[in-house]
Amino acid sequence: MVAIGEAGLDYYRNLSPQEDQKNCFRMMIHLAREASLPLVVHDREAHQEILSILKEEKAAEIGGIFHCFSGDWAMAKQCLDLNFYISITGAITFKKGSRWKR
Repeated sequence: MVAIGEAGLDYYRNLSPQEDQKNCFRMMIHLAREASLPLVVHDREAHQEILSILKEEKAAEIGGIFHCFSGDWAMAKQCLDLNFYISITGAITFKKGSRWKR
């Protein structure tokens, strides 16, 4: 294994209760820390909660990547400060999906 993931919160589809999602996300962070592996983070409309949980669980110690990043520059900066890379995909080109100025 090279990473733990895809783990995170998806408040767009809400296929699971949010509290269950948060608990599972915390468990995946613990697993990643225990295995000393980076974390692949899924974040869909849960930016601030994702960042809060990563800080609380000391995920900066392992770092990782936010795949298909959908936040703004302020969030990107926070991710980078937490030892996480961000993945910018083609979704940024969608008119509805982009908050970045072109």
